[in-house]
Amino acid sequence: MTNRTDGLTRHLGIGWNASSLYLMVLLLLMNASVRLLGFAATLRLIGRIARQASLRRSVDAAAVRDMARMVAEVAALLPVRARCLEQSLALFFELRRRGAAVTFKIGVQPYGFVSHCWVEHNGEPINENGELLRKLAVFPEVPA
Repeated sequence: MTNRTDGLTRHLGIGWNASSLYLMVLLLLMNASVRLLGFAATLRLIGRIARQASLRRSVDAAAVRDMARMVAEVAALLPVRARCLEQSLALFFELRRRGAAVTFKIGVQPYGFVSHCWVEHNGEPINENGELLRKLAVFPEVPA
């Protein structure tokens, strides 16, 4: 029987406990950064840090999906609520830091107002299903 986190632990090179703790801290940092610095400053900071990594389009798609799943699972365990913004920022940061060519997306539904953000890899959403996204008007790509 294989462990659910085999793909991610291979990708990160660390075990479940260490990677879970790392993602918890990252999610809490994103939450604090958005509250203290604001969204734009947080995205600029992520961009500065992530720019140091070279973007490779051949990052293993399974590792990208594993990371998205892990972020969502860890977010559910936090003592504070990590919404789509914090989860997507953390996922975007970690994948960009590892060299994945991912994009951060924001969309809105103006009537019956709904806003949402997610991360895409190779043009496909990785931390969201397509049903909600079909209802949203997507902003142009957010530069980081």
